[in-house]
Amino acid sequence: MSLPIVEWSGADGHIKAPEFVRITEPAAWLDLWLRHTGSEVPHDARWSVQHPRIDFDRYMVVAVIRGETTNTRGERMEGWSISEDRCLVRYDSASYQTASFDGKPDPGSRAVSFGIWVLPKTAAQIVFEENVQGMQDKHPIWKERHRIP
Repeated sequence: MSLPIVEWSGADGHIKAPEFVRITEPAAWLDLWLRHTGSEVPHDARWSVQHPRIDFDRYMVVAVIRGETTNTRGERMEGWSISEDRCLVRYDSASYQTASFDGKPDPGSRAVSFGIWVLPKTAAQIVFEENVQGMQDKHPIWKERHRIP
């Protein structure tokens, strides 16, 4: 398994509903980036921060948008591999525990979690697998979460 070419991961995204994404062209990438950053319209390229540029002849973007959740620092790619019929993407939520005091329920720490990765371009289906094993320093348990044909 390899690491992504580029990775953006965090808990401060703006896309509140879960999504699994494959992007192979600039217009779709701009749309995702603007929604992710909470921008309404494209920025003036000369005076404002632009979206990261991707060479879509050689690369693609895949993303796991967990959306609104609690107690995570984002979705981290554990690795990817490409075979003839599929591109396997394995990820894990960078989660942590919080606690409650005085008998009050623990609301957790609010997050809008995402992982966005640049990988070599392929036409193979994308298979997303999440590590669902929740104990620290234990072997991962991979569960398929989504497929993109």
